[in-house]
Amino acid sequence: GFGPPAIVAGGNGSGNAENQLRQPAGIRLREGTASDDWVLYVCDAGNHRVMRWTSTSLAGECVAGSIGGAAGSGPDKLHWPCSCDVIGNDMYIADTFN
Repeated sequence: GFGPPAIVAGGNGSGNAENQLRQPAGIRLREGTASDDWVLYVCDAGNHRVMRWTSTSLAGECVAGSIGGAAGSGPDKLHWPCSCDVIGNDMYIADTFN
């Protein structure tokens, strides 16, 4: 069976720090590498970014969008990402307002 529930992403109140989320909208869970059991991608809509957590990380890593939480329409910006997928080395993001 499964173990007890655990918080693996966020869990430190709402905000834009690496260990926080603001209005998460979608997730994608992938098999990890040799050193990680899994990789979790979270569309952090309120911070206009996609965060990546691994089974061994204590904080997330911004892999797309704004590190500081600002929306935008440029090629390196997101405005309310709601879903994502990772296929091979490519990430696909559904970005609500772009």
